[in-house]
Amino acid sequence: MKSDQQPDGLVNKALAAIRRESLLAAGDIVLVALSGGADSMALLHTLLLLKEPLGLTGVEAVHVHHGLRGEEADRDEEFVRAACRRLSVPLVVMHTDVREQAAKAGEGLEETGRRIRYAYFARLAEEKGAVVATAHTLSDNMETILLHLTRGCGLRGLCGIPAKRPLLSGEEEAENVRVIRPLIGCSRREIEEFCLNRQIEFVTDSTNREEEYARNRVRLQVIPELEKLNPALSAAFARMIKRVRQDAAYLEDQADKALRIAKRADEPGGYDRKQLRALPPALRSRVLGMIAAGAGSDFTEAQVETMERLLETGGSVFLTGGIRVCVGRDRLRVLALPDKETVEIPREMQIEPGNSFAFYGRITMPRLLPLAEYEKESKIHKNLLKNALNYDKILGYVSVRSRRPGDVYHPVGRGVGKTLKKLFNEAGIPAEERERIPVFCDRQGIVLVAGFGCDERVRVCPDTRQVLVLEPLKENGKADGETQPLERIGMERGNEG
Repeated sequence: MKSDQQPDGLVNKALAAIRRESLLAAGDIVLVALSGGADSMALLHTLLLLKEPLGLTGVEAVHVHHGLRGEEADRDEEFVRAACRRLSVPLVVMHTDVREQAAKAGEGLEETGRRIRYAYFARLAEEKGAVVATAHTLSDNMETILLHLTRGCGLRGLCGIPAKRPLLSGEEEAENVRVIRPLIGCSRREIEEFCLNRQIEFVTDSTNREEEYARNRVRLQVIPELEKLNPALSAAFARMIKRVRQDAAYLEDQADKALRIAKRADEPGGYDRKQLRALPPALRSRVLGMIAAGAGSDFTEAQVETMERLLETGGSVFLTGGIRVCVGRDRLRVLALPDKETVEIPREMQIEPGNSFAFYGRITMPRLLPLAEYEKESKIHKNLLKNALNYDKILGYVSVRSRRPGDVYHPVGRGVGKTLKKLFNEAGIPAEERERIPVFCDRQGIVLVAGFGCDERVRVCPDTRQVLVLEPLKENGKADGETQPLERIGMERGNEG
């Protein structure tokens, strides 16, 4: 640290976090994710100040040009290059076209950009034997937690952004590579004061003021209102995060012990159903999540909830990552399936309420609800409106299949019959995707086409007693607008009221 300058509170906070969380060790090389904004510039300067006290071998930087903001992005790159030259910091710059990659992957721009960034950081860090440092702050953590709350999170969501985690290189975890957040206990106000006091220049991303993004609305509208209620909001969040993490760590430890007790020694991938059912709900959901994660699934909360229901009813569910969970009379079994692209799709498959099924990799959970419960849920989840049918009018059983030549049905509200060919043409669905759209039938004919709603014959009406909901399960925790291309078409149409 410079002898003519007293250490800043922000530097001391970062140093305390590094030591408390064991983020860095003597001899480490740190690769700073440098956007040029105030947060990342403060992080770079902080680590340079701590390089000698911590015994770091080197502090380097990486900048990603996403190809999205035109001249402003070019300006950011030039600023970062100049700053690194001035500070004698080695810099690597990556150029990518996020918009093109997002279109190919059927993802949102933000999600694609994050995936590309972190995969590149991991590969670069693996080559250099470095630790990646990002400039996430306490303010970022507050925004993240508030967004999690709007989605109905549990304790895990209230823990927010961790101070460190393993880093993925592509689809695999890179060996001995991790990402750290030394500024995670520092507020944005502290960052700005640090930059002002040390005369650290930075650039501002104009998109940070665009309120079409949910995170920006939380930052610009929600947090200022909450700070009117409690001016010490950042400190309050910091206390809450600390306590919640302590509680979560204790529950995870108890769940780990319960998992070992429930595991059947006589059957790999087998667990005692009775033991799992007897667990308190707070432990049961965690144990089931551990079972899914242990099998290699990047599971969703909805899938864990389905596993909990299966402990009562029996049946099976497909999890993200090609994993199938089967619950029988006395046990829960986890089975690895072949790659979904190589699985032979049956010509026609009977479905049963309560048992999920996979159709060309799209997982659907059929649920049977009383009319009152369906009406209550559909007020909250509008996609149910186009994924439900009157179960009282079903003739025989419901099955699922691909389209067939000459298929015709009468979509609710259209007043006429439509061939599926014409329907798909009007919707602009590519020919190569049409075989993958689930078509649900009973003994008389088509009752529902995924994404287009049910047939007039089986529409839900006031005298309906039971409603069959064919609910697509979201994989990887993605929101409706961020699913795979086929699923996105279906879910968007399901939101049409």
